[in-house]
Amino acid sequence: MKYYSYLSVELKIKVVMKKLFLYGVFTEHPELNIKTVKFGQHENISLDKAKAYALKGSYNKEVALHSQDNVIFCEDVTEFASEKGFTLGNCDKFDDYVRNNLKNLSNTDPEINVGKHSYMLSNDAGQTSREIHKFDYSLSKEEIRDMFIKSLHKFVAGTARLNSFEPRQRQAEAIDKMTGYFKQGGDDFLLGAIMRFGKNFTFLNVVNNLSQPGDSILVLTSKPGVFDSLRDDIYNHVAFTDLDFIELKEEKDKDGIVTDPNKITIFAVSKQLTDNKVSGRATRRFLCSNPKGFKLAFFDECHSATDTENFISLNSKLRVDHRVWASGTPFKTNASGKFDNSNSFFYGYIEQQEDKKDGSVADAVTLEAYLPSIRTSIQTSSNFITKESFTLTKLFAVNKKGSFIFGGEVREFLSDILGVSDSKAKYSPYRVSSLDLSHTVWLMPADVKMIEAAAVLIEELSDYHVIVATGNNVTDINQVHDAIENNDKTITLTNMRFVEGTTVPQWNGAFVLSETDSVEKYFQFIFRAASPAPGKDKAMVFDFDPSRTFNMVFDFANGHAINTEQTDTQGVIKQWIDNFNIYRAGDGPEAKLVEVGDILEAIANGDYRAATLLKSYKRYVDLTSMTLDLESSLLNSNISSKITVKTEVVENGLVKGSNYRVRRHGGVTYNIKEFDITSKILQKIAGFVSSLPVVSYLGDLYTVEDIIAKSDPDLLEECTGLNVDSIQKLVDLKIVDTRYINLYL
Repeated sequence: MKYYSYLSVELKIKVVMKKLFLYGVFTEHPELNIKTVKFGQHENISLDKAKAYALKGSYNKEVALHSQDNVIFCEDVTEFASEKGFTLGNCDKFDDYVRNNLKNLSNTDPEINVGKHSYMLSNDAGQTSREIHKFDYSLSKEEIRDMFIKSLHKFVAGTARLNSFEPRQRQAEAIDKMTGYFKQGGDDFLLGAIMRFGKNFTFLNVVNNLSQPGDSILVLTSKPGVFDSLRDDIYNHVAFTDLDFIELKEEKDKDGIVTDPNKITIFAVSKQLTDNKVSGRATRRFLCSNPKGFKLAFFDECHSATDTENFISLNSKLRVDHRVWASGTPFKTNASGKFDNSNSFFYGYIEQQEDKKDGSVADAVTLEAYLPSIRTSIQTSSNFITKESFTLTKLFAVNKKGSFIFGGEVREFLSDILGVSDSKAKYSPYRVSSLDLSHTVWLMPADVKMIEAAAVLIEELSDYHVIVATGNNVTDINQVHDAIENNDKTITLTNMRFVEGTTVPQWNGAFVLSETDSVEKYFQFIFRAASPAPGKDKAMVFDFDPSRTFNMVFDFANGHAINTEQTDTQGVIKQWIDNFNIYRAGDGPEAKLVEVGDILEAIANGDYRAATLLKSYKRYVDLTSMTLDLESSLLNSNISSKITVKTEVVENGLVKGSNYRVRRHGGVTYNIKEFDITSKILQKIAGFVSSLPVVSYLGDLYTVEDIIAKSDPDLLEECTGLNVDSIQKLVDLKIVDTRYINLYL
């Protein structure tokens, strides 16, 4: 139970507890033409040592010792054995108990083809082994492995399920925080977690903690592809035997749905179905008329389309005790003002990479970005000399027939990218990257004909098979998987499709060729390349607009700072680029590594701070405590109104009288006259706030509070259009969130 080791110059005793391992060693017996598995147990101190024993202890080791691949499973079952009353040193028969459950599995799980028998094999010395078993020749090593794992779980947990893993530390933290908040009567919780965190698994554990048999749970998402993993967790993990799963799309008779009173029922539905006026009618009626309501609702990808009239209407009619809002890019949701540290949990790319370094998330993929150059001759072409200058959308412009208007420039540009021209390496990701870019995904401008024309030209210029994921072309992610399976080299072109909620492990590169300025879309897209795969440690992002890359990193850093209640954007940017190296093409052959100062300088030299504050007013304005005198000061100020408040016109039915038109803003309904005033106030506040970066730069002041306290009042009013008393009221009444604004100063 212990061994001795020399540490420094002293003899010290280090006690290492042995563990019990259950193993299976596979071989195809050459003489009898059968597949056999040696099933056994071994006490050892490490998995590798147990595997080594499994091979050496196998029957006919000359056949079995091909490689470590012969060990089809080797599991630490110390805790399982303990639960059944076995202790180390007294476990001689534990493997027999587990193996004997195999004969019972065929009755409990018809998908497992067991019906096997022990096969007594003898060697030349007349020795036999009762632990070698013959299996159907059609079974794979993976299927055999699954059978034994299910047998173990059947014996220990009473259910023949494949998975028994426990929540990782960060998942456990999220589960505990959510459970505690809801048990104290909380209503809404924000789970902001990056792709591959395991949001489904985390939520299902919360369901176990809060629900009773007979309860109903709602999962609503705009990305129904997640239902497969949700179903897999529910039916393949030993922790969720009390849960049942119903996908409402598959239930034709919504009124005839019958649930098991002894189970907690998970109802899964896509937002596309609930939004459909015709096919979604029965689904909406079912959701809103559920007699007991829902114990929990899980709104997945909540950054997408949860601020629409359809969703707001549906959500207001649902009877839900507790709501979980989940997103991998929760910036917009977190800015709603509903969430603070007490009812939110964040796990982003930075936290994931920290976990990778300490070994707790070993399969996490690290992203690197490269900012290729675009030929000067293309950017300065007379075709693009307009007040808006060169853009990729202009470059890819097509005529009514779907042909490129600037075919020569597009051909030259794509040839450079693909590395098939005589250009310098700095133009081609395929030349600069040391990674295998056999399978990549490209985010293109939002035009189906542009993407289709690009696909034709790429296939003409290269040996890549192009997957056109737009329009009526490729609509199912399984078509992407099939194309990659059948082609050695592929490029997937998309604008919106498969940007969120999809996993394609083979994608090793993400190319950004659109002009998107949406932080949510940008990071959702580039994280597609971060799906883990065996042997995959890194993936590449190629952005052909360097200033946009810096803007996105800056905005992401600010969002992360807000989420984690930090005030130092520069520190967050450093954390980011320490885990997400950014390189840009230099004057010579070598790429230049981008530093924190490069990003901050680029932001300072442009108008990004002011432009972002202008358009993101919803994130920092709350008119709840607006007073009449402050309203008057704003309306009569000299602030430039540089923003249009976007709204939609809806119908508001009254009990008596005719309908009248109203407008909605931020989930609040106004009549037309009231809204006109509110719109002007928002315009004034946004205009005022967008002027603060200039004041900050001129006065070397980096917070709103310092600007108020240390600026010359007359100069401040001249620069912003608002007097210092009114500015102070905006802050004191918490009409503006200075924490958010200060990150942009």
